[in-house]
Amino acid sequence: MIQLDSNEISTYLSEPETEVESLLWWRANAMQYLILARIAMDYLAVQTTSVPKTARTSLCLRAGIWNWVI
Repeated sequence: MIQLDSNEISTYLSEPETEVESLLWWRANAMQYLILARIAMDYLAVQTTSVPKTARTSLCLRAGIWNWVI
């Protein structure tokens, strides 16, 4: 289990907001926020899709992409 340091959280929350892409920011600041960076990388690594599975399956079948139907 990961034990968060309250100082790490406080320091992160006091950072000014930036317009940098999230993943790039966490990579650049990973050494300063060791635990939070690990959590962020796990969270940011999750791929999402806005296409429902049935629509994706139908599109793949029509395109002849059989290995994507699963």
